[in-house]
Amino acid sequence: LSLVGSEMCIRDRCVPIFVMMTGVLLLPVQTDMAAFYKKRIGRLIPPMIFWSLVLPVLYFIYLNYINPDTQNPLISMPDHSLEALWFKLYTFIFNFNFDTVPLWYLYMLIGLYLIMPIISGWLEKVSKKELKLFLGIWGISLIAPYVKMFAPALGYQGNYGNMGLWGVCDWNDYGSFYYFSGFIGYLLLAYYLTKYPLKWSWKKLLSITIPMFLTGYLITSYGYCLLYTSPSPRD
Repeated sequence: LSLVGSEMCIRDRCVPIFVMMTGVLLLPVQTDMAAFYKKRIGRLIPPMIFWSLVLPVLYFIYLNYINPDTQNPLISMPDHSLEALWFKLYTFIFNFNFDTVPLWYLYMLIGLYLIMPIISGWLEKVSKKELKLFLGIWGISLIAPYVKMFAPALGYQGNYGNMGLWGVCDWNDYGSFYYFSGFIGYLLLAYYLTKYPLKWSWKKLLSITIPMFLTGYLITSYGYCLLYTSPSPRD
């Protein structure tokens, strides 16, 4: 359990690749919406419900009967009491909890499956230029978390205490780039690369991708180390 946080951070870095594989294999959707939903989402719901019920029970048994003296700072024993267990067994319909964190991917994947038949009609008609424009705007949306991180250093104090950007506030979660952001961009990026493969030489490919990889790795690793070495606001 002590390595759950670190392992999840490492595995989650691979999620965009899995989403892109989904885009390669399934876009554009060739069946009607109902058939697609039944086949794809219908396969996710049963295991998601099963593990949403089983994992809290396993955590409860482990922490209360197998290893009740755990010193893991991430574990709060009141959160694994019998009362808390009953609470988790029905609130999973709203979101995952500490015991079921790995299932966040299924919630996200269901959302992608819901939108895929809708964007498929657009993909069959869209031009290369228009698709690149969408991906360009999506790329800009990816920097929003970094802008939000550094905005206070430039004097930004939020909107009535809410530190959201570009229209996000206490009564609105949907900012300017909301509809261009998220994992849907990886679906469309995969589709673009499949339909319009890059005709780069190995020299050009490596000269571009290696610096990009190193830059991304340094940013991610530095941010990770900074996050886990900085004192918590509660300390």
